[in-house]
Amino acid sequence: MLPRDFPGDLADELRFFPVFLDAPERLFEELLATVVWDTRLRTASFGIPYNYSGLTYPELPFPPAIATLAERATPPLGFLPNNALLNLYAGDGGMGFHSDSSAALASGSGVGIVSLGAARELVFRRSVERYTLVLPAGSLLRMSLPMQATWQHALPAADPTTAARISVTFRRIVSD
Repeated sequence: MLPRDFPGDLADELRFFPVFLDAPERLFEELLATVVWDTRLRTASFGIPYNYSGLTYPELPFPPAIATLAERATPPLGFLPNNALLNLYAGDGGMGFHSDSSAALASGSGVGIVSLGAARELVFRRSVERYTLVLPAGSLLRMSLPMQATWQHALPAADPTTAARISVTFRRIVSD
């Protein structure tokens, strides 16, 4: 459930499932131990290649845990993901305000985020408006494509003692 203070046009473009996974700590530990992270941005990409922050990733099959997660996420997302971008935020890491590129995404899809590890705040802004949503471990958030045109979002840096977090971001990319 979204906070009540979210304006209608933002709330209409988000779907939030605060308890999507029953045992997110197991998946967090598995991914932390098995994923080969790109050390430049502490990221990994699986599925159809996705260019992210100036980096190009090769096509790699979904590991079994990500494939299972993508299958489970498909009904609430409303699309079958063919890419999973993983971001590892260790301690105080964050990401500034941005809108996700939707140019290569399938019509009617969006961006789905499964949060693992430490709960973190995701802040949405448009002009001077700001709204905060806490993403607990095991939650799923779907952001629509139209939302990306009018709102930006950020994961503010946290206290350096904050535990690590993995964001599994699902997309349906249209390949050439």
